[in-house]
Amino acid sequence: MNMKTFLTLVATCLLSACNSPTTQQDRFALADANKDDKLSRREASDAVVRGVFANYDANEDGKLTFAEWKESDDTADEKLFTERDTNRDGHVTLVEAQASAYRQKVFGSTFKEGDTNGDGLLSRDEAAVYAAKKEGPIR
Repeated sequence: MNMKTFLTLVATCLLSACNSPTTQQDRFALADANKDDKLSRREASDAVVRGVFANYDANEDGKLTFAEWKESDDTADEKLFTERDTNRDGHVTLVEAQASAYRQKVFGSTFKEGDTNGDGLLSRDEAAVYAAKKEGPIR
């Protein structure tokens, strides 16, 4: 699975009500760092990267090696890994991954698609509509 597909799946899960409205609210609340009941592009991006990072960090040590990244992403490129490793210690931390994703607007098009009123923020309603569009109606 390539990174774009994986990020879309993670974003959909973050913004969806996979199991129940409570689950959606919990994920939304966890992503809402400033607790204003809206998600900025940064908050949404950071939350998506947190999910991806946790999935890739096989040994759960809080840092990714290139081997862990390659194991989880068959399109992994060592040059891109090195670019994300800003302190050049051979590992990518969550902070480095989040900063890189935000700089590169990895989550930008998904966020823009969800932000239907164009105010630069995702409300709970916008998140639910986006998730329903990607997953189908909530049952």
